[in-house]
Amino acid sequence: MNEQTHIDIGSSQLGYRKLGDGPDIVFIHGWPLHRETWRHVAAALPNYTCHLIDLPGSGASITPAATKVSLRGHVDAVVEAIEVLDLDEIVLVGQDSGGMVARFAMDRIGDSVSALILAGTEIPHHHPAVIDRLQMAAKLPGSASITARLMNTPRIVRSKQVLGGCFFDRDLIEGDFRTEVLDQTFRDKSVVKRQLEVLASYTSDVVDELAEVHPKIMCPTLLVWGKGDPFFPVGKARKMVEQFGGPTRFEVFDDARLLAHEEHPKRFAALCAEFLVDPKTRSSG
Repeated sequence: MNEQTHIDIGSSQLGYRKLGDGPDIVFIHGWPLHRETWRHVAAALPNYTCHLIDLPGSGASITPAATKVSLRGHVDAVVEAIEVLDLDEIVLVGQDSGGMVARFAMDRIGDSVSALILAGTEIPHHHPAVIDRLQMAAKLPGSASITARLMNTPRIVRSKQVLGGCFFDRDLIEGDFRTEVLDQTFRDKSVVKRQLEVLASYTSDVVDELAEVHPKIMCPTLLVWGKGDPFFPVGKARKMVEQFGGPTRFEVFDDARLLAHEEHPKRFAALCAEFLVDPKTRSSG
């Protein structure tokens, strides 16, 4: 039998990969990456069925040019993908904007989610200035072509103003993160253009709505943060623990920044597995 490589949700065929065998975990990637950012975490969780999904316009997804892509559309896509896969009890894992998408999806499918794991993601009423700068730059003529060219220039990518600030160890940027994730994300201007559409849909109002969603999340929740996260400060993130309706735990990786799961995938996976053994017994962080 051929391995399933896409999930047809009608408006898009989402790139898809499944690993392991056991309880279901659905991984949601952040902007502007794709499913393979979870490759090492999923490989370290062989006793779980890990569903790696590309959001519309990302990775291997086939999304018609006429189909708009947006954060709200990503929420719809995740909900529809879970329905197509016929998953009735899942763990949701999301990082960066994928963590925001996961929380909004939970607002619609909460009864199906047994646990939620979030890493380096949006904080209600916290609006990084870099988002405004990126949105302004995206409006410039030729922004997609320029972005694709710059993101394929190692010296620029390693700078703190680009991806250098996302890694504690910047050497990891040009390892398999480059070949397995970045090369697909920035392979040409047409792919980058779709990511800029998603960026345009990002507003402070959407982020602040999370304050209304958090109290409704009653399942056990694990928050994993890199101490040096330059976008979502660990101090503000820790305060979110009080907002969730169910038992919530907060963990910090001292030697990580925004992409803790990329820098320490085995440690991240081990923490998730430990949490999932009996999450209801865990105390708040």
